[in-house]
Amino acid sequence: MKIWITSFIWDDDEYEGPRIIAETLEKAKFLAGLQGLVVEGELVDIISDIKQDFEVLERTEETVIH
Repeated sequence: MKIWITSFIWDDDEYEGPRIIAETLEKAKFLAGLQGLVVEGELVDIISDIKQDFEVLERTEETVIH
């Protein structure tokens, strides 16, 4: 499965849409069309510029961990 990035137009402004998970671009475009979305491309890499480890971050009782 691949992750596809989408967008949509609302009141003449373009917004980032939900991600679509599909095997092919054709399937992603079909699903996007059903919801009025445009497939912008495939998510290939996630690059983080955080230089410290997440375990080092301070946690408080207000910290939300998903």
